[in-house]
Amino acid sequence: MLTPAQIRYYLHNLDDLRMDIADLDADIAQYKAMLPEDEYKPSGMAGVKVQLTQQTSHVEKVALKRVEYCCTLEKTLKRMKDILESIEWVIRHFKDSEREVYRMKYVEKRKMRNISVRVGFSERKAKYIDTRIVRDIQCHFENMQKK
Repeated sequence: MLTPAQIRYYLHNLDDLRMDIADLDADIAQYKAMLPEDEYKPSGMAGVKVQLTQQTSHVEKVALKRVEYCCTLEKTLKRMKDILESIEWVIRHFKDSEREVYRMKYVEKRKMRNISVRVGFSERKAKYIDTRIVRDIQCHFENMQKK
């Protein structure tokens, strides 16, 4: 579940989300490089984890902890990519009024009162548009998680 507060945070920090995804991708690539090629399976780090749980040496237990950490990183990366994809999908399908409210609130960091005056809406209508943007992102994200 993605809360409206989380969505608004990501909307305010979209460039940071993109950088976090790139950094996480690089971290996962480094962890994968530490594993011998024949141990890493295309199914991701979870495939390696299954192999290592059946063995008991100290070195393998350390390796298992690294693999578990990598699995966590992969899950986090997938979630972040899904959030970014949901946001970008909704932004691509904006109406003009939604585009203006989004730009002023999340790019220019203006207050709702200022936004409503500039676009000629009541403050209530500007808040409604913002709420609809967040709800659309939330719905798109939830639909992606069901697949």
